[in-house]
Amino acid sequence: MTVCFRHTKNLCVGTLFEDEGVVYRVVETRAAAANGNVSYVDHFQHPDETPADEEAIFESTHDEVKEWHNASRAVLAQREDLQPPNGMQDTAKTLEIYEEDLYPTLEKYGINDIVEDNASPHNNTAIRESHRTHGANIVGYRATAAEKEEIKELIRHQTRHYRRDQDRRAQMTKQTRELERLPAWPPNSPDLNLIEVVWSWMVRWIRDSEEGWPADPQVLKAKVLEAWEAIPLQSFRELLRSYRIRLEAIHSVNGDRHPQFA
Repeated sequence: MTVCFRHTKNLCVGTLFEDEGVVYRVVETRAAAANGNVSYVDHFQHPDETPADEEAIFESTHDEVKEWHNASRAVLAQREDLQPPNGMQDTAKTLEIYEEDLYPTLEKYGINDIVEDNASPHNNTAIRESHRTHGANIVGYRATAAEKEEIKELIRHQTRHYRRDQDRRAQMTKQTRELERLPAWPPNSPDLNLIEVVWSWMVRWIRDSEEGWPADPQVLKAKVLEAWEAIPLQSFRELLRSYRIRLEAIHSVNGDRHPQFA
């Protein structure tokens, strides 16, 4: 597994910089070091892990590394062989999945209607054009101006406890933009989006584990995989069986949040 590397303004674990033609990767910042220095390794010599051999780990003062980093960051960020791995699923990968699995399944069972959520790889122009080409219709209704205002107010209410104002504004912008691009229901209903329930199971599993929430990105990635594997198959089956109950519950409150799921 390739380690996480990045191009950052400040020196962090994984930050790349260059000195005398060699690309290095920070493996320990001054905040974590006992002596206040920065530790780093040859990125291409050790692309998959931090070496156990101490002789392969170099150490310099923060000011020295910062000077090298400032001088090389812009150039390194443009190099094709130094583009950080993208953990997000992009549109090309989404279309590949649709072509190989979704569209053949829809054709096999004679299904024309689908439900999309508001993840960015699912709802851009390329995706919508692909759906039209394959005769797939996104289910939902177009919200009226009054309904949009109600939804915006609900989003404000749901984000009122966000600790950072910038996170609250970002979520508000994202969700309201989706109102113009997607049918308003059911992608915006957390009660009916079963994968959100699974995410909450995984978050609790990681949070309540003996080590707690990892700070290291690679450790977190491993914990996410462990959390997924820890979910019993029966839990998935029961969640799917709950969908009819969820639909009836949401219908009983005219589409609002139901106290059973809030």
